[in-house]
Amino acid sequence: MNQDLINLVKDVSYNCGMSDSSDWDCDKVDDTKLTVVGNPGPGARVKVFWDMFDEPDTGYVLVLPGWDSNDIWMSGIVHIPKPIGCEKCECDPEWILLNKLLTVDSLKNVIIEE
Repeated sequence: MNQDLINLVKDVSYNCGMSDSSDWDCDKVDDTKLTVVGNPGPGARVKVFWDMFDEPDTGYVLVLPGWDSNDIWMSGIVHIPKPIGCEKCECDPEWILLNKLLTVDSLKNVIIEE
């Protein structure tokens, strides 16, 4: 299994209370940085705004197979196919648990739209 996928499964398990170990602290989730428009589910559009960039990263939220597809809040993964700066250099797509993203210090805001 791809190491990125293994890490995502660990993060989701930790976030859902199925594991007590992870490399991030769920107590640091800052949900004031999250704006939700409508009633989004898997496939919803996501904009991620950072302190150091004027333009947002754009992508979508999904749920890994085997997890509740209606619960993006507990098991939602944000996928950014082409992160900011990729037009000038080679970089890989980003995959990160929504709540883990909300712990990043340089994060300004996340908008999820229906």
